[in-house]
Amino acid sequence: MSVPKSKRSEPKLHVHVELNKLVRHTLRKTANLNKFGGERRFEIERDERGLPMAITEHANVSRETIARHLQDAVLDAAKHAWQANDVMVGKRGQGYETRRFLQEASIRDLDTMLMLINLAREECGLSGREVKYWVGLVETARGLVRKWRDADARRFRTSA
Repeated sequence: MSVPKSKRSEPKLHVHVELNKLVRHTLRKTANLNKFGGERRFEIERDERGLPMAITEHANVSRETIARHLQDAVLDAAKHAWQANDVMVGKRGQGYETRRFLQEASIRDLDTMLMLINLAREECGLSGREVKYWVGLVETARGLVRKWRDADARRFRTSA
């Protein structure tokens, strides 16, 4: 017989499942050159007779920069969470500070993502629906990392 939905607990690795979902979405989204590709503009220099002399290419790299920073932030958040998961806390609390530091780093990376998504909304023309979904993924992952951090604090505070 299955456990009623109200009595079910969250799987222990659920935070990593959600972070992986966020990583996949972010990498797919930032690979979209229509939104995050640099716009290229060409300027033709002409001589006094109006004949073309040189063509100069101007690129808008801000979109590519935002995409790169979004990719770095999401990968760092996932990496820090995995590293925190690998830290084994001993009976006397050895390793707890390292684990907490990595959890906090993951949370900071996810906070950075929110700022970058807001910037991308303005610079890259993301729709409100796209931003809402993406921010929802970030908020879910950030909430789960915070919940994990707080559970560790309760657990290791009493055992130390």
